[in-house]
Amino acid sequence: MIRTGQQRQQQPGRNQRPQRSEHVGRGSRIDEGSPPCFAQITRGERSSPAVSTGKFVGFLSGWTLLMLALLASRTGRLPLIDGANLLFHEAGHPIFAMIHRDLGVYGGTLAQLLILLICMIAFLRQRAVVSAAVALLWMFQNFFGISAYMADARDQALPMVGGGQHDWTTIFALWGVLEHDREIAAAVRFLAWAGLTATAVGVALLWWRGQQTLRSVETPPPPPKRPAGKNTI
Repeated sequence: MIRTGQQRQQQPGRNQRPQRSEHVGRGSRIDEGSPPCFAQITRGERSSPAVSTGKFVGFLSGWTLLMLALLASRTGRLPLIDGANLLFHEAGHPIFAMIHRDLGVYGGTLAQLLILLICMIAFLRQRAVVSAAVALLWMFQNFFGISAYMADARDQALPMVGGGQHDWTTIFALWGVLEHDREIAAAVRFLAWAGLTATAVGVALLWWRGQQTLRSVETPPPPPKRPAGKNTI
């Protein structure tokens, strides 16, 4: 039997895996040509929104409660969250000291920020945008505790866990900026509020863009205009 050229083009190669699509709902499909972690629901040729309305409402509600709690505390400290932050901080000292002895004093602050930054990146790789934003909010909440620790560098009135040295007294003395501890702490505190606000604005923009994309896909194109001067029966 002799196959025509058109039939040969329609037959997939022996080692070529055909691309399949699995329909989900009306006008949607899941592309299976990529690994499951990168599969996405598409509508026509456009991706589904990264932030759905339900997730956006939940995120905005949680963000509002967080901001109210931070404002009510006046210092930006939240006992439950700060307890976890302290665990990350204390674990960071010996971990970074094993990398280099001089890094031990920085390890506490680095650990409590890096662990949340790593979580945020991991969520983004899974396209979990709202979860990544929550990790980012937690990281910026850490800035309030760090700023309070910085402002105490000269006074050293805060109790030290285990009676150890004051991290920021040592760090600022090494940098030669110990007399500016309160000014630096105020700048870090400003970054905390700015970061919390910017994260919420970013999520809101992603939600809004997703809604605009869905409207453009779901809106049918206008009917073609009839040529002028021609009558149709």
